[in-house]
Amino acid sequence: MIRPILILCAALATVPDGSGCDNASTPASASGILKADVKVQTDPQGHSAEQRNILERLKRDNEPGSVKHLYVISAMTGDVLIYSTVKGKVTSGSKRLTPSTVLGVNPQSAHYDGFKVDIGGSIQTTTEVLGDDG
Repeated sequence: MIRPILILCAALATVPDGSGCDNASTPASASGILKADVKVQTDPQGHSAEQRNILERLKRDNEPGSVKHLYVISAMTGDVLIYSTVKGKVTSGSKRLTPSTVLGVNPQSAHYDGFKVDIGGSIQTTTEVLGDDG
């Protein structure tokens, strides 16, 4: 008895309802708000203004001999706790040159998504992606 019901459900699911590929429409939310599409202008290299700003900031941040101003501000009061000039670049203490997590399997024994990294002579796999700042 269950088999005929499943076949009937499958048959009903394939009946066209007018919402197929021939009747393409703009996606809308339950409240009727339509999906917005925006075409962003790019430079000859294909970069948006936001991407150019990031590229320029990374270049400026890594200029040899530059002087930066470091302010440590209290989250409670907003007071400046420490002010110092820094030659070169201020780097966060949480930055690492190796990933903080790796998959606990041998990447040669099976297929796993991720990136292979050499940690102390041992090839590991991580799902972490390298940031723009290295």
